[in-house]
Amino acid sequence: MFIMLNYPKSIIDNTVGNIKYRNNVVTGVVAADNGNNTYDVFINSEDVAFPNIPTTILEPVFTTGEAVEILMEYGSKEMPIIIGYAKKIVQDVQQIDMNVLVTTLDTYGTSNSRTYLEGRIEDIEGYENCLLRGFHYGLTTAYGSDTYTTGSFAAGSYAIQTTGLTANTAYNFCAYVYDADGDEQKGDNMSFTTLEGHYLYSADYATGVISKHSGISETILDTFYAPSGVNMIGGIANDGTNLISIGQFGAVGLVYVHDGFSSGVSSSFNAPNTFPCGLAFDGTNLISSDWGTDLIYVHDGISSGITSSFPSPGSDPDGLTVIGGNLISCDDILGNIYVHIGITSGIASSFAAPNPWPRCLANDGTNLISGNWGATGDNKIYVHSGVTSGITSTLDAPAGYTNIYGLTYTT
Repeated sequence: MFIMLNYPKSIIDNTVGNIKYRNNVVTGVVAADNGNNTYDVFINSEDVAFPNIPTTILEPVFTTGEAVEILMEYGSKEMPIIIGYAKKIVQDVQQIDMNVLVTTLDTYGTSNSRTYLEGRIEDIEGYENCLLRGFHYGLTTAYGSDTYTTGSFAAGSYAIQTTGLTANTAYNFCAYVYDADGDEQKGDNMSFTTLEGHYLYSADYATGVISKHSGISETILDTFYAPSGVNMIGGIANDGTNLISIGQFGAVGLVYVHDGFSSGVSSSFNAPNTFPCGLAFDGTNLISSDWGTDLIYVHDGISSGITSSFPSPGSDPDGLTVIGGNLISCDDILGNIYVHIGITSGIASSFAAPNPWPRCLANDGTNLISGNWGATGDNKIYVHSGVTSGITSTLDAPAGYTNIYGLTYTT
């Protein structure tokens, strides 16, 4: 005897809108396992389970409470079959507020002391122009500071720059507006971290110590060791966020990308050759030099890949930096500083270093900074007048240095 199963209209009305090979698919929850590859199933949350719905032999064994998909073959309500797992029918319902008026977006253009905060006024039903738009910001979600503009503001994105922030500090912020009624509406809280401040970093070749100076001064704010306490630092640079160091280790030279400006290391890779001695960053690519080959290498980003190399102008390219798109190098044998034409072997000009044995170079965006391990063993740091031989100030290297060999400055 053939028994026709009459599915209630609510099941048909609530079928999942998928069509598989011209078949209707609904969802259900297993009520009972009949032990013969058939199951009783509550279909679409109905109170009464439909009995003896078969499944394919390829499907795994279902258990009570599992959600399943039920195929009505060729659209026939008389031939249901379980075809696989489905999403749970009973779910927590999350109500979405469709009347959100303002959304907090990411920051951009963040430096050590400023950033652009960005938000968006949403185009929602019943929207009228806002009377004020701005941002709350501060070290906690209590904020404490805000910046805003008043007027008549239609839907769309907006941004306001904040200044006077503290370097290397995490901030919270949220976008807010005053609606047409003068009521405040807020977006979600977000956060950002300012970049490292303006600090000179120096490194000592023999001891492996890296020092953080207070600006360009002899005052030391912090010290830490090169990776794993290894000595023989060949040079340091930075990409604005992380310190980069390079070391000489006999059989191999290694480049380390630090975790911020600390002794922690996030990655490392082989230097182009055995005796790396200079390091710079041009905003996109790392640049290194090697006194064993007397070559200068342009890396592919911050990686071991090399896109080009060229001979150094002297015989021992110990220091590198980049100012205004031009590479600056120094030679500790000849005692010269060279201004290159771009990042090439071409030389636009050269001048004598303040003392013999220049070992490292940096810059503050305008002025060259050089480090010198003098013939008598003295360690000096010189601030030049622009990119010239003129000197505006002279500093002693940090106490305990025996051979200053790395300089970099965070701008």
